Amino acid sequence: IISVTLDFSKKFLRKNMSFAVRVRRVKSYPYTSIDVERILGSKIIEKYRDINVDLKNPNVTIYVEIREKYAYIFKDIYPGAGGLPYGVEGKVLSLFSGGVDSLVASWMIMKRGCMLGFLHFKLSPYYSNLAFKRFNDAILWTKEWIPRKRIKVFLIDLGKIHSEINDIDSKYRCILCKALMYVLGEKVALENGFKGLVTGESMGQVASQTLNNLIFLSSLVKIPIFRPLIGFDKEEIMMVARKIGAYSIAARNVGKCLLRPSKPATRIERLDIIEKISNYTEYYGENYRKYLEVKYF
Repeated sequence: IISVTLDFSKKFLRKNMSFAVRVRRVKSYPYTSIDVERILGSKIIEKYRDINVDLKNPNVTIYVEIREKYAYIFKDIYPGAGGLPYGVEGKVLSLFSGGVDSLVASWMIMKRGCMLGFLHFKLSPYYSNLAFKRFNDAILWTKEWIPRKRIKVFLIDLGKIHSEINDIDSKYRCILCKALMYVLGEKVALENGFKGLVTGESMGQVASQTLNNLIFLSSLVKIPIFRPLIGFDKEEIMMVARKIGAYSIAARNVGKCLLRPSKPATRIERLDIIEKISNYTEYYGENYRKYLEVKYF
């Protein structure tokens, strides 16, 4: 370690420069970290007498990390994503459109150690082909963060389900859509060992994400719903997307959903609408498999 540290330090240390040595080591190593720092620091000064130690604000910091069999010596530390190892917290199912919100929410929950499955709701003919292309590209981007050879993606033809429902007041269509996503998502999750659902919802961002509507939607399922973005505004979500390099994919303009009414309901109070939505979610929850397919990426 001494020999390599001396050879390494001469690449960077120059006359009248200051330096510090920072050491981390496994507990089984016979010297403490401070002992190693002192030994290496004294050896560097012996070899390069025209430099000095500055532990508070050095020109160069030499890092030494001692493991069981090897030691790593370096000068620069670059921040990574941080978080917990993938999968240590168990499996959750992301309701994944491929847009900014669902992609960033998925990335953030992965960062906390969750293994992800993905559920995408196809909305053709109410969404453009560009939306499905964005979903595919977003899945491939997300896959780069996952230490698995392939990932499992569930797809439900929600567009076909909507085409079968013609007796809902149009201003409640968005709430019905999200209710179906929750209930069908729970069915897929429970049958495949997922512990909860992940959504990209942000409080008050759109009509279906008001507090009143979120309370109603949450009451439809029994498993946990994880909302990593609940306190973020849109610009904050965009900032995260830019930071992680996903913005150019997830923020693509793919057009608007044709099901969205001009004035969607921000709260659900009518008992007849609640009953109708409950009936539809129960029916399609029991028959969702006819709309389901599974792909691997």
